[in-house]
This record gives sequence, structure tokens and C-alpha cells, in this order.
Amino acid sequence: MVLETLKCHETEDWNGADEPYLTINGIGTVWSGVMNDGDQRTLNQRRTVNSPAFINLYDTDSGGFDKNDHLGTVTATSSMKGRGTRTGGFTQDGANYTLYYHVE
Repeated sequence: MVLETLKCHETEDWNGADEPYLTINGIGTVWSGVMNDGDQRTLNQRRTVNSPAFINLYDTDSGGFDKNDHLGTVTATSSMKGRGTRTGGFTQDGANYTLYYHVE
């Protein structure tokens, strides 16, 4: 599987940038960064994972009561292999992100 690009349409944080990070199947962070509304990041993350692969996006928030908000899950399966670039949305907790990926 290749995680191609992450696009932020709307941050989860109402007072500034998000500090998003991606995990696959709950095993460690595969990408992290800082994003504002309209930002797009090229990920180029190639990962070998079992099917199905659960790709989760979180926003890290330091301090206070609002820590590590789960923004959603995209599921990639072996049936998507060779079908080109796919998109998945993360829209929980007021955020709006799109992940572009493909399954090899």
C-alpha cells in the first residue's frame, strides 16, 4: 500500500493548526506533521500490511482536556489492488481531511 497525499480541507482545532498523525492497524505512527486549512502534504509512504488495513488519522493536542482526537478511519483491502488511486475521508470531531492512496 502507498499513502500518497493528505489534504486538509478543515482543521479540527478551532484556534490554529492541527498536528495530525497517521497510524496503520494501530502499530505506531507512519507519518506526522502540522497542517492548516487548505494544506496538502505529499506522504510517499509505502507500507506492507495485512488486509484489511485500518488507516487512522489523529490530531495531537498538547495540554488541557483535548488530547489526541481521533479524526476517522479509512479501510484499505486487498481487493483494491491495482485499481489506481483511491480516496478516503477523515471527518470526525469537526475535521475534514482527504487521504489519497493506492494498494499494490
